[in-house]
Amino acid sequence: MALKRSGSHQATVGEQTFAHFMDSALYGPGGYYSEHVSIGRRGADFYTASSLPLFAKTLVRWAAGVWRRWGKPAALQIVELGPGEGDFAVSFCEAWSEQEVRECKLRYVLAEVSPILRRRQQQRLSAQISVAHIPTVMEVVWDDIRSDWPTLIIANEVLDALPVERVRRTEEGWEQAWVVLDKRHGTSRLEWRTADSHVARLANEYVDCPVNGEAEVAPALVDFFSSLRFWAIPITAVFFDYGITREEWQAGARPFGTLRGYRRHRVYGITEILDQAGMVDITADVNWSHACAAAEQAGFTVLPLCSQAHFLMEHGILQVAEGLASRVSWSKMAAQIKQLTLPDGMGERFSVLEIRTEE
Repeated sequence: MALKRSGSHQATVGEQTFAHFMDSALYGPGGYYSEHVSIGRRGADFYTASSLPLFAKTLVRWAAGVWRRWGKPAALQIVELGPGEGDFAVSFCEAWSEQEVRECKLRYVLAEVSPILRRRQQQRLSAQISVAHIPTVMEVVWDDIRSDWPTLIIANEVLDALPVERVRRTEEGWEQAWVVLDKRHGTSRLEWRTADSHVARLANEYVDCPVNGEAEVAPALVDFFSSLRFWAIPITAVFFDYGITREEWQAGARPFGTLRGYRRHRVYGITEILDQAGMVDITADVNWSHACAAAEQAGFTVLPLCSQAHFLMEHGILQVAEGLASRVSWSKMAAQIKQLTLPDGMGERFSVLEIRTEE
């Protein structure tokens, strides 16, 4: 695709920054998460760790540990951000009911912005977790977050879906990409323009890639963590995602950026993302340096970033698998362990950010 340069960044009709385009393409009317999202393996667009029961059951051990560290409060609220098809919620609630925490009233909140996914979640949970299987101390709701409950937030592949600005470093400074509509042909193209001062500052501070390098910044990170900060007290949150650090950007590890799309398990480039807006999942690696700084700025205590493999091992994934051996074949357990923890699966590619308020 030919990329036209321009020294101006004033918007006109049919023009928008890439972050505005991405937000609309994912969450606006006719957007991917509004109408077309499909999560899973065969026939879907992509899959996540949340579809694996072993992942959810290991997170139950983590949650029970935090509950004990908090002094075993009588009530606990779990908020799952971006609950997908509801697989994680089903496995988590089933596993929680088996824990020795019956004196704790659990409230499970699915925080979902996609109407189509919300309907699927409601169908899934009503079908697979009957009233008989939910203890009287457990409540499952959507979006109704109680600020007076101690709260754990779990988010798997959420930060990577925040809208990003596409940037490029030149000898003269930073440029950012705008999406421009060609009214005559009904197609869109990218056009590089001098970066907005705020976008340029974020690129300098959290990317600092070599000249001619392309990258992404997510201006929404600060507002995202700031909004979480006042959901409840205390809060502990974990974020699982693929990402990149400032040091990796500086070293030129991803000279063409990390932006990509997914449809039917195929990776799409920028041309297809523009041509099939609304039909394609759009994602970019999380800038962990920026995410950690944004969480600290919001008032959270940020624990050292670790790999997904390290986090799951530390919280007993092998013990959980052993406990399930009588109900699930070991071959299936081994496949899930490999997918979640080995370097050629998600183990090293994914990192875990854990943040806390003062307890």
